[in-house]
Amino acid sequence: MVVAAKIKNKGGRFSYPDNFPYLRAEFELVERNYVYNTTFVVEPGVRERWLEVIERDYIPWLEAGGYDDIVLHRVLAEVPEGHFTFALMVGVDDMLRYEALQAAMRQKYEEVLKPVFGMDVMIFSSLLKKIR
Repeated sequence: MVVAAKIKNKGGRFSYPDNFPYLRAEFELVERNYVYNTTFVVEPGVRERWLEVIERDYIPWLEAGGYDDIVLHRVLAEVPEGHFTFALMVGVDDMLRYEALQAAMRQKYEEVLKPVFGMDVMIFSSLLKKIR
């Protein structure tokens, strides 16, 4: 199950549940039906610069677009020639949201990553559907 936690901030103050005094926020769990996964295969020489672009540009751009279930993973599998593989996963509620994200991500890749990294970063995307 893919779950996102949303922090509720009411008027600049967080609510403090009585049974969890160390918890400084009230959480609402939102279940996602789909996960849009983009896998990046990154050449070793550009890994640090690529991570900076993803953290500085991509993730804030996704958040500004209303996506709040965003996870970046490093894939720990043997990869030829020492490449690094990463998976950027974004939870989406329905197929309309998926289609919008897919088109936006394709455009973002063409505008941001491809001109900077060329063939040093290869990508492919897939849609995952929650089974249980």
